[in-house]
Amino acid sequence: MPSGKTFTSWKPHYKGYASEINQVLDKDNRSVGLYLAFFRNQEKGRELITSGNLLVSKEEFKWRQLSAGTDAVDWTGVQVRAQRAEISGADVRLEAYRLYWVNGTMTSSDYVAKALIAWSKLRGRGDDSALVVAYTLRQAEDRGSENVLREFISSMSPSIERTLEATRRVAK
Repeated sequence: MPSGKTFTSWKPHYKGYASEINQVLDKDNRSVGLYLAFFRNQEKGRELITSGNLLVSKEEFKWRQLSAGTDAVDWTGVQVRAQRAEISGADVRLEAYRLYWVNGTMTSSDYVAKALIAWSKLRGRGDDSALVVAYTLRQAEDRGSENVLREFISSMSPSIERTLEATRRVAK
């Protein structure tokens, strides 16, 4: 359930989206941020996958990405790889998981997402796609924040999927 509160001023550095939502949800005494950016009718400057669209911009002085990797997550009952990043601000550290949704297919790969978008356009299905980022305060080295994010994605992915599908249908 959305909490109406925030725990960080950070948000992914993505531009060119048609719509976005950034909210905090509470579960089991933990706050998890969910950022969705929906892309449609993509063209130069309005694309999901570009060199300038990053979790943390190279020019950003308030935030730094300290590490990156991948982790397996359950998305609507299917195991997919998510990009994992540790992000640091002046007085906070975050753990973030990033995925791309392209017309119902999930991936964490820029290359696969670009190919899926091109294939979808060639098949006459448009280029609807979205950035999905779940993030939370980073706990000590016990991997607790990663567990929170994996559980959040597993439990929320059906709702997120329905929201993205509904957005795709409404926006057409």
